[in-house]
Amino acid sequence: MNEIIPIEKDLHIAVDQSGIYRIKIQGRLSSGIQGRFDEMMVSVEQNPAGVPITTLTGQIADQAALHGLVARIRDLGLPLLLVELVRPIEQGG
Repeated sequence: MNEIIPIEKDLHIAVDQSGIYRIKIQGRLSSGIQGRFDEMMVSVEQNPAGVPITTLTGQIADQAALHGLVARIRDLGLPLLLVELVRPIEQGG
């Protein structure tokens, strides 16, 4: 069953603001591919059907960098499941 999780009403981010993001990809990354995401913490779990799900978590500088990371995932042919803003990083802090 698909679950829709509501976004916090006060969660917002500027285009040029950094934030902590969680990105989920279907499958397990090889060490070579995982090396392409050195800036992110990588964890792997299995969904209820036993399919491995890789989670990348880390700070991304701004929306342009986020789009670059998503493009890297696309270029590698990896099935993208989720892109989630965990929390924005306060500007100047």
